Formats: sequence, structure tokens, C-alpha cells
Amino acid sequence: EQIDEMKKWFQAFKDQNKTERDYTKYFKPVLCYLEGAWTFSEELEEPFPSDRHQIEAKSWQELHQKIRFMSQTGLRSRLENLAFLPTTIMSVDETTGEPAYAQWNYRILCSPVGFDIPLSHFHQENDLAFQMSSSIKNDHVRETRAARFKLFDGEKDQKHSILDKIFASIPGKDNYGANLTLQAFDDDIYDASKESNLLLNTGYYHRSYKLYKKGASGLSFAPLGFNDENMWMAQTTQENIAPVQSKRCSVVQVRAATFKKVCSSSMVRVSHAIPLEIIYLTPLLSWNPYTITYNTDPADTVKLYTYVLAKDGRPKKVAASGTRIILQNIEGVGKIRLRYPIAPVHGEGSPVWKELNALKDKVSDTGKAPPSTVLFQMTETTRNPPGEHTHDVTITYDEFLMLHKRMTVNVTSDVAQGHAHKLVLTYKPSRNYTYKTCGGYSRCWDGHPRPLTLMTDNEHITQAISARNSQSGMWNTGSSQKYYDYCHNNLECLKSIV
Repeated sequence: EQIDEMKKWFQAFKDQNKTERDYTKYFKPVLCYLEGAWTFSEELEEPFPSDRHQIEAKSWQELHQKIRFMSQTGLRSRLENLAFLPTTIMSVDETTGEPAYAQWNYRILCSPVGFDIPLSHFHQENDLAFQMSSSIKNDHVRETRAARFKLFDGEKDQKHSILDKIFASIPGKDNYGANLTLQAFDDDIYDASKESNLLLNTGYYHRSYKLYKKGASGLSFAPLGFNDENMWMAQTTQENIAPVQSKRCSVVQVRAATFKKVCSSSMVRVSHAIPLEIIYLTPLLSWNPYTITYNTDPADTVKLYTYVLAKDGRPKKVAASGTRIILQNIEGVGKIRLRYPIAPVHGEGSPVWKELNALKDKVSDTGKAPPSTVLFQMTETTRNPPGEHTHDVTITYDEFLMLHKRMTVNVTSDVAQGHAHKLVLTYKPSRNYTYKTCGGYSRCWDGHPRPLTLMTDNEHITQAISARNSQSGMWNTGSSQKYYDYCHNNLECLKSIV
């Protein structure tokens, strides 16, 4: 009876159906992430406890020497217990010329997510190299350990995405309760997720901020790390974290016609975080219907199953209950993925990466896949100032589909004539693509007309437009029966039309 009931809970999770069993009570997502920082640690410290691996070195010098040996000879450690943890010069004493060295170190942590993450938010990446080498179609890659995903919530502003919301609840090295603020060259920085000007608590991880005044580019919103979408930062007061120093000078008037140059220095300590994966914890971690004594094994190379004597003296066929990437096939339910790797790939987002992906789309079957981004161009303005110009506006394909479901999309244009525009986009078949607001107003301050021109040419784009227009035509006829015929009574299809 317990087993049958447990199957129903897993079926509810797989189907994402909370009607009869609210699976969100027992299927909890956690975010695992890598946290790294430059440290002043003189002694070699294990980055984090592990049941299987320990660094085979007693000092930083010994570790560096072994890494150099491996680099020069091409050999490797059979037990794989060595890590490349570089050293850098953080600063140089202006008086003595003595450098201050810092040592990079990291750890892997997992933090509970305070809300449910629907499985539909995980969009599978298209790794052509793995498909070609394994002769596996992309649809089947999802069923392997090699599948990678992006976490995307189509209903949210992607400048403050679901990952930003999760990381905003994760503290840096000062731990929970941290309350720190920071200035960007004498300017206070504020929480970019809030409409009001609320000082950003930099003791928790974040990857963007906003300023009270607009910068030279015309924007008050500022991403960290030169717009690196995979880097979160948190401030800390821990003295073992190496600080970075900033020197600022200003001219102040001390007496009539007398001015003085005043300089001050500030030091900031930070750590960085990169997302690794989302793991769903399940009731299996504590479920024990046969009251069997637990037998722990830290390795992930266990047998598929084994027999264990239960309290009634009968042997029971059991399998490991640890967190798996994909659960074994559950009779009547099927296989269920519990771990979703979302770690970024080195080079992802670079111009070379984009060019290679474009070439891949052209020469392979993936050319039939939807584009990763959709480009629009704002209507040209001739108002002077600032002068004749236009702007490019780029959104994701998922956001493009949102427009066709009568939803709005928040986006910031590129910079032209020294400024950019913060737009709210909308779509209607009668007026095509327009901005609803520009900088919070109904029209842009420099006179851009509201229509936007779609620049991306792709069969998926064409199909989305045709489908939307045909649905709109059916709606105008007033015949609800045509809707049901078109959608075959599919509720999600009907919702997208309405």
C-alpha cells in the first residue's frame, strides 16, 4: 500500500500535477553552486569535505610543484586528488615593494530554494558534439547524464531571473544575517530587482545593481563582470579573504581661492559564485517501508540492486536511495530526472561561441531549431538632439513566444548616440510589434515611433507569426467551436489563444 501511494506521488511530480497530491510539499529543489575567493590562507586547506577525495599535498608549495610536474610531463595522478589552485599578487607595498600574495580556493555548497521550480523552466541545451560522438538524437540526450540545461522563467524579467531570486537568498562568507552595502566610485548602489531605491545588501549574492543617476550610456541598471550572466558576487568582512583596494581623489576648497587635493582609499573583500545544478530532493531519502537498517556507501558506483533481510526475516530487493541523476524505471511511472546541470560552459556567450552556433545551425539539422535570440530594430528618429539614429533590440526566442501569447517583455536596447532605452514590448496582429512603454513613458524621449521591425528570419519565427494570426482570425469569427477543433481540446493551447 505504501509503495502504491509513493508511486502516485512520483507520478504527480513527473506530470507536474498538484490537483490530487501537492508534490511541492515533498519534492524540494536545492541549488548547488561553486563559491570561490582569493584567500590569505598560508596553510593548505581542503576546499570542502569529501568522502572520496582529499588533496595529496601538505602545503601550497607542494601542491603547486605537483601541478607543475603534471603540466610539464603530461602525467596525471591515478587517484585524481590534485587540484589546480593558482596564486596571484593582490597588491604591492608602495614603501617596501613587497608583494602581497593570495591563494585561490573554492568550495561546493547546496542551498535550499524557498519555492517550487516547475520542470518546464529547464530548457535543454543542444550539444552537437556529444550527439555526433554518441550517435544520439537531441531528444534522447535528455535521458542521459550528459544533458545540460538552462533555467528560464518566461514570466519574469530576465534581468532579474529566477536564478537571481535564488542567489539573492544565499549569503556570502559572512553567512546568514549579513547586512553590507557598497559604493561604486562614490555612488550608492541599489537593488535592481526593486522599483524603489532600496540599498542593495551586498552580503548576499547578486549579479547586477542600479544607480540613482543614469551613467554615460544613459542607463541606471548595471550588470556585474562586464555583463557576465554567470557570475554572482557577495561582499564579506572575513579577514582571510584578500581585499581589493580602490583609491579616490577629489579637489576640495579649504579657504577662499584655496583648494586641496584629498585622497582616500577603501578596501573590499568579495567572493564569487557560479551555479552548478538544481537537485530535487524526494521522499525516498527518508522512506523505509521495510524498516531496513541503513547501509551507507559514499560512491556512486553501487550495484543496481541487492537483497537485504527485513525485520520479518524475508529478503527484500532494494536499490540505493541516494540522489540520482535519473531514477530507475518506476513501474507504471517511468524514469524521472532529479538533477538538472545548469553550469555554464567556458566560452559560452563569447563572439566565437555565437559564431560557431550560427554555423552549426546552418550546416546541420539544428538549422531547423528555433533561434536562440530574436532581433528587432526600433523605428528611426530624426529628432535633434540627440540626432538621427535607431537601436537594436534583442530578446530570447522564449520571450518572442511570450509576445505571441499576449504577454509583455521587458528589455533594454543597445546603446546608440550615447544612450539606450528600457522598453516594454507587446504584440498584436493588428499593430505587429510595438513598445508599450519607453523608460516608463508612452513614448521615448527622443521621438522613436512605437513600431519595431522584426529582423530575424527563421522558419520557426514565420510559423509562430502564422499560428498567432490564424488563431486571431478564428477569435474574430466568434466561433468557439473552431478553437476546440484547432486545439483538439488541449487546455494549454486554448490558454495561449485566450
